[in-house]
Amino acid sequence: MIRQNQIQNDETLFMTLARTPVDHDKFQKIFKADLKAWGGKVIRFHDMRHTATTLLIASGVDLKTVQSICGHEDIKTTMNYVHLIGDRIKEVAKTFSIRPEDQTPKKALTEISSSTSGQ
Repeated sequence: MIRQNQIQNDETLFMTLARTPVDHDKFQKIFKADLKAWGGKVIRFHDMRHTATTLLIASGVDLKTVQSICGHEDIKTTMNYVHLIGDRIKEVAKTFSIRPEDQTPKKALTEISSSTSGQ
């Protein structure tokens, strides 16, 4: 979109065809009309901000950089997203069944020992 519309570094990303900035109210109106035309799940524009922030953190971008990108005055606001990711990791971890080594049945250990000792 940036290349296609030849948007310069000093220009705003969301602008009219006359290359003037689109204000918040006009943007909301256009966004809602586009969502309606799309026909998919209704979302708020702010929801995409939450998604972007979560994806930045999940992909390993450091928190100070994410804070700066998001414009969070307080790092605690950015840290709220870390907890969301941590909770998701815990939920995914519950789907795995990994048995700690010290709980491996003794018979299995004996079989492993005897099969590798002759190598």
